[in-house]
Amino acid sequence: MFEHIEHGRHCLRSVPSYEMQTTMEDGELFVDESIEAGKLPDYMEIDYNGNRLPLSRFIFADSRRVDIFWREIPNLNQPNQGLVSGITRVDAYSVDNEDLCDYISQREQVYEQIAHLLTKRGYEVDRDFQGSEDGEAVIYRRGGREEWNLLMHMDPIFVEEAPLDEQLLAEWIAPHLLPEN
Repeated sequence: MFEHIEHGRHCLRSVPSYEMQTTMEDGELFVDESIEAGKLPDYMEIDYNGNRLPLSRFIFADSRRVDIFWREIPNLNQPNQGLVSGITRVDAYSVDNEDLCDYISQREQVYEQIAHLLTKRGYEVDRDFQGSEDGEAVIYRRGGREEWNLLMHMDPIFVEEAPLDEQLLAEWIAPHLLPEN
């Protein structure tokens, strides 16, 4: 945590492969910051104001580009600030805190409706792939069969586009079901 964003940027300048690019679009300044995880050493320490921060290429899942996003952290000792601004990760996706409750509620409602609809049609329904790059997904199989099939990932499109009407939902998922043999 840094008191000012420029302090954080000053600290990151000592990281191998740190890049900061600025562009102007429609009169608005955009700042793009990143590091290449694969170009980091096995282990290093960043010294900032006598504080040593360990850093290693091994803390990243792969050696690709790591985007840097700066966020203001609320001081929770200050009373009556209301809902904390920012985003919260829901599986593989980031959701604005203002939308989080509705997003999760809608996501779970759609999953339950799909599970109910497919169960009525003789399928077993479950969830899998939580924590994967594409996020959690609805999986299904015909009752008694061994092989599970991917229906769809429970991503923002799943939440935004799924109709809540049962007939429309059945039509919406139909193209994703494998033909029965």
